[in-house]
Amino acid sequence: MFVIGYSFGDEHINNIVFQALTIPTFRLIALCSPDASGVIERLRALNDPRIWIIGGVGPTETRQGHFFDVFVEHFMPEPPGNKIDTAITKVMTELSAAAEEAETPSIVVDNE
Repeated sequence: MFVIGYSFGDEHINNIVFQALTIPTFRLIALCSPDASGVIERLRALNDPRIWIIGGVGPTETRQGHFFDVFVEHFMPEPPGNKIDTAITKVMTELSAAAEEAETPSIVVDNE
């Protein structure tokens, strides 16, 4: 189970999480403040290697590592469609730089 943006304030959901921990293959990854109290403290106190509590310092003081936008921008894998665009951009940049060094005309690609 991957948890981001949930404060563990709903006892019904928390009960389901704790019940799920009785399943040996269950894993819990919770992105939250490292100094969070309450249920997070209880989970941390279990010392269960299947529970990962991730959070803390982010790219700026106001954007912590466990914030949703930071997670999306920095930790999520790039979508397959974007990987192709990124790869093409990288190749085109490298080819253009090589063309400039060789003093040959730049490469032009019309992708529309």
